[in-house]
Amino acid sequence: MISEKKLTAACIGTLALVAVLGLVSDRVQQGAIDENKGLAAVINESGRQRMLTQLISNLATQYWLGDASAKPELEAAMTMMAAGNKQLSEPYRAEGPADSGQRELHTLYFMGPGAVDTLVAKYLAEAEQVASAPAKNPAAEASLHDLQAQARGGLRDALNQIVLLHQREMETNMSTLKQLVWALYVLMVGVLVLVYFLAFQPMMKQAGRYGMVEDESEME
Repeated sequence: MISEKKLTAACIGTLALVAVLGLVSDRVQQGAIDENKGLAAVINESGRQRMLTQLISNLATQYWLGDASAKPELEAAMTMMAAGNKQLSEPYRAEGPADSGQRELHTLYFMGPGAVDTLVAKYLAEAEQVASAPAKNPAAEASLHDLQAQARGGLRDALNQIVLLHQREMETNMSTLKQLVWALYVLMVGVLVLVYFLAFQPMMKQAGRYGMVEDESEME
């Protein structure tokens, strides 16, 4: 027989547990949303680095051909690219765990001759060579050709890898979030089902027996 106190305690405990699970679900989702907002900003900045690569190459070509008005825009784009590269690469300067995306990004930015940080520094140095020389200066022509080649291949491809890694991380976060939310929902439903079988069903059987006893008493 279930006493009224036990039934009340079961109801309160059930509601409290469901409320806690709902709060945990909300916090998990909010945390994932906040993290993905940060990743979205990183992806946006990484995409802008690709755009600046093309812009610097085009402006350097215009300036070298004699368009003096391209020089201020070229220098501004170079400054923007240098600041963006520092902002993006600094969080990954330290080598991360072997199984983490941080280690992959550390390798891409800082390891080997094809490291993005090295390529960007070289790219900006070549752009500076063009910007600091007079128009159509033969000494700056080789730097201009290097800029154009990097914008078509090496640096562009390396920056594409950075963007793809961040996109993969965001997709992984969203997949993990969906799994966690579903797990919490299943847990909440499981708690409700358990309480039904352990408390409410016995209570209804008990109420049914009381009803039968009362009916028999009235018949007598």
